[in-house]
Amino acid sequence: PSTDSIQFMKNVKYPPDEELEKTSREAFMEMMEYQVSGEAATYMGWQTKRESKSMYMHTFSEKGFVGEDMARVFNETWAMFHDEAKQELLHRRRSKFCILKKLNDNMYLTRNIHQFIGESFPRHAMTLVCRISIDKDTFAIISKSVVPPTNDAQHLVWTDECYMWKFVRRVDAQGGFDISIRGKYGSTSAVAGNRLPMLESYFQLVDWESLVIRPMFDFAAT
Repeated sequence: PSTDSIQFMKNVKYPPDEELEKTSREAFMEMMEYQVSGEAATYMGWQTKRESKSMYMHTFSEKGFVGEDMARVFNETWAMFHDEAKQELLHRRRSKFCILKKLNDNMYLTRNIHQFIGESFPRHAMTLVCRISIDKDTFAIISKSVVPPTNDAQHLVWTDECYMWKFVRRVDAQGGFDISIRGKYGSTSAVAGNRLPMLESYFQLVDWESLVIRPMFDFAAT
């Protein structure tokens, strides 16, 4: 079958459950300690840092949302990571997506093909996504690449990324929450010097906020 068919996508070797669960724990620990150096810039209320080094783009972005319902926003965001119908809302560069395995209600192994504007080749990804309750006011979504064994990986460009979306409830009178998104993006082809993933990472903030909070661009006549 062709390399972009669902049949081909599902025909990939992946680690056993115990190993995937261990991978998710390690990704969580790594992301809890994760730091991005460099100057912070603010775009549309998002304070963000971007740094490219040694084949990876490192990113950190945060923003507060006063008075918004964190539980609703978290649940909607989680759906955009594992729900076959909703995932393309947030990940608009994807041409194909499937679930390889549901480990439990909080953890899925997924597979997708995506392509950046201006690139002539597709990027392949196998991604473990999980949701975690850190404490009663803090929830997180982890998205971690699982790169297949070498013989499966050749001839394709594989994405290697690890992200944590962390939601922290504000416990003051106005309520709401703060979100931070941190992590790194790389692949089996040179990517750190490439501006496209960096640009995409900014677009995704705007897409997410427009989808779950309110549209950031209102073209209605005023």
